[in-house]
Amino acid sequence: MNSIPTEYLKNRNVSRVKREGSFEKIGYIFSKQAEEARDLMRCVIIAQKWPTCAGREVNRKTAISGFATGKLFIKTFNATWAANLTAMKKFLLDKLNKEIKPFEVKDLIFTPAYPLRKPQEPKIPPKEYSLTKEELLIIEEKSSYVKDYDIRQAYQKFIKRDTLWKKEKIDKGGSVCPLCGCVHEERGVCVVCKAHIATLKKYV
Repeated sequence: MNSIPTEYLKNRNVSRVKREGSFEKIGYIFSKQAEEARDLMRCVIIAQKWPTCAGREVNRKTAISGFATGKLFIKTFNATWAANLTAMKKFLLDKLNKEIKPFEVKDLIFTPAYPLRKPQEPKIPPKEYSLTKEELLIIEEKSSYVKDYDIRQAYQKFIKRDTLWKKEKIDKGGSVCPLCGCVHEERGVCVVCKAHIATLKKYV
């Protein structure tokens, strides 16, 4: 069995090898773990005192997330709450330190706790509708009586857009009124035409 090198025996506080190849002292590791345990205990004590110091409304909008090196880390409902509580930091710090003696908090760090976003579902591109040659000829015929070129072009554009809109609504389950030709959700005659018919029946 190989003997332990004499240079290792000179320092008996050697515990483990770091990734870099150097050594850590046992005393340093123990002190580090003890400090972490102290911070954890202090965080528990602070969490118990925080509702009293902060008040009901602030307590509802905040959550203590950790304590280290004298700094208390607190998550807030949103960025606005983080900004407002940061402005009140000195007041809250003094009030909190009176409750948790003999140790004290040196600083309060407020950060907004944004909710996790749900993964977005892939967006399905909208269906594109186009006009047939027959429909374009009908539009040309409908607008042929308009003599002014600009007005005729605007009128054709309006009819094309209206025709495409109707095709989309029919494709999604809409129904065409047999009297006026409008597209509506119900089957048969549309509401407007029903009202006209009811009015005519009254006076005829």
